[in-house]
Amino acid sequence: MSVCCEPGLTAVQNEVAVRAIRPDDLPAVIQVQRRAYDDALQEAVEVFRAKLRLAPDSAWLAEHDGRTIAYLFAHPWAGYTPPALNLPLAALPPETDCAYLHDLAVRPEARGSGVALLLIDRFERWAKERGFERSMLVAVGSAERFWARIGFERTLGATAFREKRSDYGAGAVCMHRGAGFVRPQP
Repeated sequence: MSVCCEPGLTAVQNEVAVRAIRPDDLPAVIQVQRRAYDDALQEAVEVFRAKLRLAPDSAWLAEHDGRTIAYLFAHPWAGYTPPALNLPLAALPPETDCAYLHDLAVRPEARGSGVALLLIDRFERWAKERGFERSMLVAVGSAERFWARIGFERTLGATAFREKRSDYGAGAVCMHRGAGFVRPQP
């Protein structure tokens, strides 16, 4: 996560608007995803559309100067095994026990600007408002260090995740965190 930022994006937190994602934002979401991930981790627009249908209050977009620079999709979940990657969810579990952060993507030129922390903070507020004491995610690529800096730890004993691991890529790590947001140290 140490990609250089385009000039002017290093201190944009006060100039970034974070708002709920609407269905008409999905083309911009796909564009950010294209820039943020390699081909193996691209998800179809139907995956995001299903998440908006099932959990419309848990997806946010970050904009700077009218341009989408990042997004975060989350939803309630249960257990320690994440849903499969790139498959639209038909339904959420009837009883949920955690806030699942499905995807956080930031345009490469906006990395290091603090926009990811703005979206994570919004996710945390949403999770607390719903009474979740635990959050879960899958760190892909080299993102495990970033998530560890803000308090996520590897989930131990998630055998079912190891069976799905190929969906998320060879370096994927299932992680969880208890309540509370730990800001990274400079």
